[in-house]
Amino acid sequence: MFEAAKKDQRRLVELYLSHVSVDLQNADGLTALHCAAGRGCYDLAKFLLEVHGANTEIRRNPGGFRPIELATFFGNTGVVNILLEDGRVDPNERNGMDETPLGLAANRCNLEIVRLFLDDDRVDPNGQHINSMTPLLVASSSFGIKSVHVINMLLEDSRVDVHAQDDDGCTACVLAAKHGILRNVKALLRSPHIDPNQGDNNQKTPAMYAAAGYIRQTEATPNYLKRNKHLVLKALILDERVDLNKVDDNGHTAMHWALRKSRQENVQLLADSGRVNLNQDCGPGRRTPAEACILKHNSCTQLLLDSGCLDLSETNSQGETPLMFAVRKAGSDNWDIERSVWLILEKQRCGRLDLRYDNGLTLLEQAVQAGSQRIVCMLLFTGKGTVTPRAKIFCSDEVIREMLDHHRGKPSRWWTSRTVWKWLGL
Repeated sequence: MFEAAKKDQRRLVELYLSHVSVDLQNADGLTALHCAAGRGCYDLAKFLLEVHGANTEIRRNPGGFRPIELATFFGNTGVVNILLEDGRVDPNERNGMDETPLGLAANRCNLEIVRLFLDDDRVDPNGQHINSMTPLLVASSSFGIKSVHVINMLLEDSRVDVHAQDDDGCTACVLAAKHGILRNVKALLRSPHIDPNQGDNNQKTPAMYAAAGYIRQTEATPNYLKRNKHLVLKALILDERVDLNKVDDNGHTAMHWALRKSRQENVQLLADSGRVNLNQDCGPGRRTPAEACILKHNSCTQLLLDSGCLDLSETNSQGETPLMFAVRKAGSDNWDIERSVWLILEKQRCGRLDLRYDNGLTLLEQAVQAGSQRIVCMLLFTGKGTVTPRAKIFCSDEVIREMLDHHRGKPSRWWTSRTVWKWLGL
């Protein structure tokens, strides 16, 4: 009987049914209605329902699919329709994997079946799917070509909760950005009811996920750009509602995330937006975006300096300029920070170098005390690093002492030559 049902052989099925129950299950737990629903046998399914009253709620196993879920999964619109019209099926019941029929349809991006469910007053358009995801969340995280049409269909339904969150606190917009699905992000941003700044349980917003490079954070940059994935961040930047300076629970902004994941293309987009505060106070003990960049990302430091969006005279909560912060953090031997110091000095050649820290030390005195030979050399080359008696008192490094003793208080003509930086190992 089951083979006959799979092959849509109604007469043969009818012959079997004169001897066995219509709800008989095979070794896999499937009934004849399961077979008809999965294969899209509309006439046979209708016959089983209307003539024999086939049970619509039987599952192939305790957590398995019912006929309506099989029909939905395989996109058999006609069978889904007659099952809904039959009236006995519960269209909101979840299977053992916490999947709802509407959630399955949204995940499979089947527009006709989604429409059938939304037109049925019994269906909850916010019924929770896997991980407490509503159909809108499921569609937003789907890579299906038609996912954007499902999203639009759901957004047009006034019953749909556009602010719904899954167990991780992710909204539809967060999920679309998290997976890097540009068309879904654009569709959601077109809705005036979507809040593009609503974050997940860690307050991480769509812009932060987009800046970090989504789930595949180690994806090679050429491949990342070839697939236009950086355009997700660009779409968010173009929406004036998006707050690019919002801070998550770890004190990170979108710029922080772009820097942490070394996404230079995203750093460039954020810098060019003109809406990012690189000296933003992100909370006690937390670094500004500029400071995070200085500590590790030399290529990004160069990018920010070239963009003109980094104000080198602005101070942080401790009263330190970016240069003061870099000199203090460099220690005796930190190539990354030393290179950042060089880049800032090259940009700020005529800037103020006579600033003092809270402890009264000058830039040069701080570098001498830390024993940073290269930074001392850089400051002396500028002619702005005045050698003070206290600097010599702090000095415990023979190489630095020799530099201080031989300095004549004039800028070195080597300053404009790359030879000096090659000599410094920078």
